[in-house]
Amino acid sequence: MTTTREDGMILEPGKRPQTKECFDAFDLTNQFKKKPDNKLGVELYGLYKHGTSLSSISDEPRPAAKLFSFDFEVAKKQAMWDGWQEVVNEGITPGQAQQRYVEKVEAHAKLHGVDPDAETSRQRMGREGKLKY
Repeated sequence: MTTTREDGMILEPGKRPQTKECFDAFDLTNQFKKKPDNKLGVELYGLYKHGTSLSSISDEPRPAAKLFSFDFEVAKKQAMWDGWQEVVNEGITPGQAQQRYVEKVEAHAKLHGVDPDAETSRQRMGREGKLKY
């Protein structure tokens, strides 16, 4: 269950307060007509994670690779963690990360368009049972 504070910040369980723009941008990502390339996807993940997560990167170790085999899911998780680490290394605040996330989502949406009939990211996550509230 989300709530909105008097200052307009949105509260979701287990996350930092986020601006309405960041909250809306997250929903927009599932409505892109063209999926972001891997580089932008990793960057968006890092910005969103740094901007909204209550946990520190030191609390979540980098996923370990399996010996003698390639696991695509592990490689994907490592790339996402690396994207988060890059944002942390820049030294930006969570608020700055949220703002940059919004700017990049809006730029991608403007360039490639969105499908207003597609379900939002939160609708998809709810359907898949991935929402934590």
